[in-house]
Amino acid sequence: MSPKVSVLIATYNRSRFISRAIKSVLDQTYKDWELIIADDGSTDETEKVVRGFGQNEPRIKYLKGPHFGRIAKISNFGLKHAKGEYIAILDDDDHWCDPEKLNKQV
Repeated sequence: MSPKVSVLIATYNRSRFISRAIKSVLDQTYKDWELIIADDGSTDETEKVVRGFGQNEPRIKYLKGPHFGRIAKISNFGLKHAKGEYIAILDDDDHWCDPEKLNKQV
């Protein structure tokens, strides 16, 4: 069954920040989501950080692309894999402070 919401995080070399963004999705009270992390060819520890979360959470999908160098291209790369009825965008250096955000929006 497809999730209701596909959350997209496009990222590039944000290993220091992405954990907070991922945790804010995991903390949502609304649980019918998938998290797609589209990596624009990071050369830092971003993949290691994301895969650490993904070991315990099958709704997290990590996609490493080539380095496009443009957020629109890596976002579209990630969106091709989205299965949700709705799309939610979250920046890799941001977080959702309200755990009811998805619930309110859906």
